Amino acid sequence: MTRCAGVARLLVLLALMVSLLALSGCGQASTSVNLLDDLDSASSEELVEISVFFPSSDTIIEEKRSVEPDEATPLTALKIMFEEEPEDTSHTKTLPEAKVLSASIDDGTARIDFDRGVLVSGSDPGTQRVALVAIIYAMKQFPGVEQVAFSVEGKTSGQIDGKDIETFWGEVSLSDMPWSAAEPVQTTDGKE
Repeated sequence: MTRCAGVARLLVLLALMVSLLALSGCGQASTSVNLLDDLDSASSEELVEISVFFPSSDTIIEEKRSVEPDEATPLTALKIMFEEEPEDTSHTKTLPEAKVLSASIDDGTARIDFDRGVLVSGSDPGTQRVALVAIIYAMKQFPGVEQVAFSVEGKTSGQIDGKDIETFWGEVSLSDMPWSAAEPVQTTDGKE
């Protein structure tokens, strides 16, 4: 009988241990759900805001966009400007349908490379200047940017598809660059 009583106690202890492990496992599952919730809220708190500037024919609107810290770059700001529409639906964006191939900051100059679509601009000179100013505003929010320069598929002169690269948008000529990020933009006609 003592042996049976010892086995019974052992079985009760074993059942108790299994129950405790099961209960602690439930506690861990709910803890990990809470940890995931904490991670989600922490990552949303870690987002940073960048400014994007949408030009229209004579105005620029600034909108803030939340991005991951490693995406707070000139390239991200420009891609948003060129690929997305403003949240303000009453504002009509006037940028060419072009892709931003790269954007980097090198020795104080924000260097932006576009695809050839940027050379198609049927807008008037005033609208072109407003678009240039919007791009410069977007770039000057990044530390170290003192000036801005463009290229088209890596080139600043010559032709692509019969279009003169240096002429760019006419009034906004690549011969005027780099443009200062600190001063009003001057174009070939001397206007801001």
